[in-house]
Amino acid sequence: MTQLNQPATSFYQSHHSPYYIVSPNFSQKSSGPRMLHYLCHTLNELGYEAYITAKAFSPWLRTPELTREIRLKHRETGRTPIAVYPEVTCGNPLQEPVVARWILNKAGHLGGHREFHPDELLFYWDEWVLQGEKNADRLFLPSVDDRVFNDHDIQSEDRSGFCYYAHKYLMFGGQIAESITRDGISLCQDIPRTAEEIAHILRTSRVLYCYEPSNIVAEAYACGCPAILVQTDYLKQFDLNRLKIVKVPESDIDFSFIPPIGDRLKDAMEADKVRSWDAIRHFIDKTQAAARAHKAYAEQPEQKLKAAISAFQANMLVEATDIFSPLLDALPENPQPPAYLAFICAAQGLAQEAREFMDRAMEIAPDRADLKAALGESFLKAGQPGLAAEYLEEAVHLQPDMLSAYPALARSLHLTQQSDTALALLKGAAQMSSSAQAHIQTTLLEILAEQGNIAEFSQACLRYSNGIADDLLAVRCLSRFDASGERLVEALGAAQARLASQLPGLGEASALPIKTAQPWKIAFLTSDLAREEQQSRLKALLNHLPPEQFVTTLIINDPQAGLSHFAQACSLVADHTLVIHDQDDSTALERLNANPADILIDLDSYGPADRLSLFVQAQAGVKLLWGEAPMPALAPDCLPLQGELLADQAMLPGIILPGLGECCELPELPITPAPGTPTLGCLTPAIRIGPEGWRLFAEVLQASPDIQLLLNLMDLGDSARAYITRQFTQAGVAASRLRFVHAHTREALCQYWQEVQLGLAPPVDAGDQALSTCLWMGRPFVALAASLPWSHRPAALLHCAGASAWIADSAPRYVELASRLPQAPDPSLRARLRAAGLDDPAAFARGFAATMADLMQTAPAPSSAP
Repeated sequence: MTQLNQPATSFYQSHHSPYYIVSPNFSQKSSGPRMLHYLCHTLNELGYEAYITAKAFSPWLRTPELTREIRLKHRETGRTPIAVYPEVTCGNPLQEPVVARWILNKAGHLGGHREFHPDELLFYWDEWVLQGEKNADRLFLPSVDDRVFNDHDIQSEDRSGFCYYAHKYLMFGGQIAESITRDGISLCQDIPRTAEEIAHILRTSRVLYCYEPSNIVAEAYACGCPAILVQTDYLKQFDLNRLKIVKVPESDIDFSFIPPIGDRLKDAMEADKVRSWDAIRHFIDKTQAAARAHKAYAEQPEQKLKAAISAFQANMLVEATDIFSPLLDALPENPQPPAYLAFICAAQGLAQEAREFMDRAMEIAPDRADLKAALGESFLKAGQPGLAAEYLEEAVHLQPDMLSAYPALARSLHLTQQSDTALALLKGAAQMSSSAQAHIQTTLLEILAEQGNIAEFSQACLRYSNGIADDLLAVRCLSRFDASGERLVEALGAAQARLASQLPGLGEASALPIKTAQPWKIAFLTSDLAREEQQSRLKALLNHLPPEQFVTTLIINDPQAGLSHFAQACSLVADHTLVIHDQDDSTALERLNANPADILIDLDSYGPADRLSLFVQAQAGVKLLWGEAPMPALAPDCLPLQGELLADQAMLPGIILPGLGECCELPELPITPAPGTPTLGCLTPAIRIGPEGWRLFAEVLQASPDIQLLLNLMDLGDSARAYITRQFTQAGVAASRLRFVHAHTREALCQYWQEVQLGLAPPVDAGDQALSTCLWMGRPFVALAASLPWSHRPAALLHCAGASAWIADSAPRYVELASRLPQAPDPSLRARLRAAGLDDPAAFARGFAATMADLMQTAPAPSSAP
């Protein structure tokens, strides 16, 4: 054996760099993983510390697993690891500074990239794997374990028949002649065999027919079994001339021909073993030298600064501090070390230390306002908005045109109860052209939403719209408070124009012939599963639609679906499930059109995450929009789906479902009288209520000075509480008369209605689940009669419950009715809701099925959008 240079040794520390080898689990059937495990074993046997990422190992090899603890130990002791990747691994997933790439097959053939980073050290296993790679060195390890594969005690008369191997050939679509598969023994990997079983077959076969370059050829020769390469188009892409192995087209195979092995091939295999030690030595020398060079380079202060910043960005604050601290003296004219130490102190809540480091940075670079801004952002991330605002204001004072700091400053002001100042700052900055404009506008919208200011939010959506999603979000908001509907229709027109410009020929290519024969394929596109869970309609339909009439598909566009038990439950009962939230429109459209639906229903029409452009392009016999309230369609081949009690066919033509067109699963809680102070309640989420609603509620409280009002913030926080309270105090209503709760579920809503004598419906909005739960708990609510289809629901619910007397035809009448608190709950309201079928999922599904059957039989012409 060739003697190799042993690594430098010390009683006190290791001087060489460890190897981190990325590899699949050890498998005797796959030569690539075996080579990587053999390399790890050999390096360890030679005294060069090596680890492997696999989870399964050969008991005969010294291949310790690479763990987080090992990597941390090497980092703490200043070691420079060398990452070793096969060609199938993309990039540098371990993010180590020195990379050795071992090309074990043609690059890109089995995965990975076709080309490699120019800084990588390239090695290749044998010449046939090369595709023009430059500066690659041969690293050939013997691939045959002669402990298992040998021809000991085997005579020629012990051999009979033949075997064949074609794993990758078959994987790439090749086919094998019946004469081979019928009479031969397959060694392909679909048949589970141990290495010893494969060796036994090779030791007792007369010849191996191999359809691809594979280590099994060498294993066959080691077992005394000659090999013939079967010439195919697949094999021709490899340059195997150097191997001197007989190649024969499958059609020309002569089963009586057995090529001789001879001693020459065995001698060549022994010579390869000797050369392998030279290759190993060269591999070690080259990689260790690269690691030493990198370590020397990394010791330079400028490089240490880069490493410290990388550690900080990876949230490795202790390591970053250890590197930054010496750089205070090593780079005395550079403001970054003290600035980053200030950021680290801010993250740890050390305000005084952060200020001292920042003062030092500003002494070095007085004009670096961006460093102060970054410190403010660090305090903001650490949950200290007061300190954040202080530093950000100082930064903006130093450099007023640094618009990138405005979003963080506004966020800090917002969190310190200065929301109006924050909004004024952002509104001014949003008018200025800058690279930060998108971030400024997004922050403005976020603060308006968190404040609960739905009117300004919708206006900002339209003013700063970046696409159809912003347009539709504004439309949904306007449907909640625009009493005349004029602004909503105007916004719909703008959205329709934008959609038409993006999709020329809108609606022309998506329609399919109406299919009258059952079963129909019906698909539900949902972008908000949490909302669907509250509404209950999707669950009712998936569970109760007649299977002889409908084959159901659930199309999930909700990124939270993987965390949702409701999504899992729906997927189990749907006939098919298609997840598209992580796909672009082109990919998702291809999947939808591969098996188009007869009926395609958008359950979240005009919602924040709605895929409207995908929906209008999808092929379907009928396309229906079914949102939280009936709304006009933007595409000519889409029809709104609405309950008959909500419908206005003259204003909004569409498809009509029986009753309200909804289904609720309401809890069987007892109905009890409200205790304590007389209380009105509006448990519709506050984000759905516009300025007109707050003014109307303030008038109600002014007319009834002894009554308090219970309001539902739902997901909103302190800034919304302050904004809403201000709407009342400015109208002369004391803040003490307001109570705020956070109710998310039907159960929570029902519990809070127990504290209320009478509910209040918002003047325009459909009311969400709050109104149906109010009636369910025996409380009527006051509602304004509305002319707009998307505002009909409150009055329609009261009609269903036999409580039409609570419908007001004007705001004064609304205020008058709100002063008449019932003396006790009315259980008959629940009974009437039940009689109307609102809590009967099976009846709801029957009505829906009948509507869809009639739709498919009559094949109505699509309606036009406004």
